[in-house]
Amino acid sequence: MPATNPLVKGMWPFQELSLSAATAWANAATVVLAACVLGSLLAAFVLVRANNVKQYRLEGGGPQSSERISTLETELGKAQAAIAEANQRAQQAQAELEKTKAARVTAPEQPPQPQPKEQAPAATAQSPVPNARAPAATGQSPAPNGGRALTDQQVQSLIQRMSAFGRHHVTVGASPVTSESGRFADQLVLALKSAGVSAERNDASAGIQVGSARGVVARFVTGNDKSEQFARSLAEELTADGIVASAAGGLINEIMKELVKQGRPLNDPANEWVVIAVGERAT
Repeated sequence: MPATNPLVKGMWPFQELSLSAATAWANAATVVLAACVLGSLLAAFVLVRANNVKQYRLEGGGPQSSERISTLETELGKAQAAIAEANQRAQQAQAELEKTKAARVTAPEQPPQPQPKEQAPAATAQSPVPNARAPAATGQSPAPNGGRALTDQQVQSLIQRMSAFGRHHVTVGASPVTSESGRFADQLVLALKSAGVSAERNDASAGIQVGSARGVVARFVTGNDKSEQFARSLAEELTADGIVASAAGGLINEIMKELVKQGRPLNDPANEWVVIAVGERAT
């Protein structure tokens, strides 16, 4: 029985191949092996690079994220810039309102001028009248025309309370615009400015951000603590003075949502804007 050659066992199952066929199979196997090695290296390279890009995007990087933040900040700026734009459009109406106010202030003062007649004994009978009107001067002055107004004492109380919000950016506007709501809006602006608040009169902004209101509505950015504190403090102070007022969130809510997605916190000082709408008088 012939001995089995161990070399033949090592050639299974290709022991029947010719030299040329074996060479071809060996070359093909070499190519496949090289391709597998290259494929593995390429796959490893793609895997590493793709994971790096994935992590970069998840962390909010990239030009698209920066551009989005810039766009949202521009929109926020436009919303606040509406103050200046609307002021230009409202200058004529404001001037007419001031003329009307001046006419109404001077008109009632002229009829009382014939008071020299009080030299008669009737003057002693009428002397209590000014004293009877004094409480109205220390209380609400709306008695003659049904309007809203703060007395000097109430204005000082408002200034003292709101001085804690120095440089806070606030827009005050009449919505709807009437001579009565306009007068009270002007008084609020002057009082807030005296408290150090950055307050501006803008009826258009109040109409856009709050809408037609009843009473005084202070709208703040939901989630911004200082904005909410300002709105609630103002509403509480006015309510204590007998003027219907309330605070409401939701100011520029959609823009805020997008900015939060891009990483800006709601309590960022840039989000402290408050819009105050002086609407129709409510009792």
